[in-house]
Amino acid sequence: MTGRPERGAVLLEVLIAVAVTAMLAAALTQATRFGLTVVERAEASAGASNEALAARRKLADLLTRLDPGKADRDSTFGDAAAFEWHGVGAGDAGWRAGVWRLQIVDLEGILSLCPALRRPDACDAQGRFPLKGPLAYADADGVFVSDWPPGPPPYQIRVGEQVFAPRVLGGR
Repeated sequence: MTGRPERGAVLLEVLIAVAVTAMLAAALTQATRFGLTVVERAEASAGASNEALAARRKLADLLTRLDPGKADRDSTFGDAAAFEWHGVGAGDAGWRAGVWRLQIVDLEGILSLCPALRRPDACDAQGRFPLKGPLAYADADGVFVSDWPPGPPPYQIRVGEQVFAPRVLGGR
């Protein structure tokens, strides 16, 4: 058999090669777009997680420094929307003692420093951070209720799924 040797690709082969290349390019574009979406979501989630972690640390730090001189009398007040306590916290100028108020409004915590218990109108906002409420309190039996009776601080405070255990430290 003598025939003419083939010297190039047939038009059909060229079209198949172009179609395969286009499909590979489309798949690579989709994979890259999906990867970028995953990275953006992870970064957003990490940012929100970092804010929530900072809020929990700040709140836990304040709640572990309840004012020892006030802990044996009416030093706390709380309901499902807010919790007030005599405590000390680190500020720009060192430790600040006073009545702290944690209020939950639209899934956001508002931490304020107040002149006295049950005087929310005179409080100065110290910060805002994301928290999912409402607030609940537990006594020594571990039963959570929405209103804490006046007196010594509760054994545990729950903000949504987060549980904090306030305690009185002997010194500052």
